[in-house]
Amino acid sequence: MSQFYQIAAAIQLTEQDYAKPLEFSDSSDLAVILQGDNLHDGNPKQIRYMSFTEESLDENGMILDAWGNPIRVETRSDNYRLQSAGPDGVFEVPPEGDDLIFEVDSSNLPKAKGQRSE
Repeated sequence: MSQFYQIAAAIQLTEQDYAKPLEFSDSSDLAVILQGDNLHDGNPKQIRYMSFTEESLDENGMILDAWGNPIRVETRSDNYRLQSAGPDGVFEVPPEGDDLIFEVDSSNLPKAKGQRSE
């Protein structure tokens, strides 16, 4: 679970620096943003918010959980959900059993100059 805390902190720092929610399609896209390796709309200054070891990413760059399975990331209106399939490697629908869920709150994101609250 500490990995999820680290990812959550990196997401929140990125959002605070850019004063906007992150946009990504999957955990490999999120890893690129957080590492600052490539020019990406979510991190145009290429700031390194988090480093991933070779063992923590699969061959497609997806972030792996403690059991070596890719995590799922889902964006919502004011938060993100990180999900591990747990030791059995099977994502349950709805999540239950050994699945691990971690919610990252973005609702307190500071507004950029000229940006209006909804």
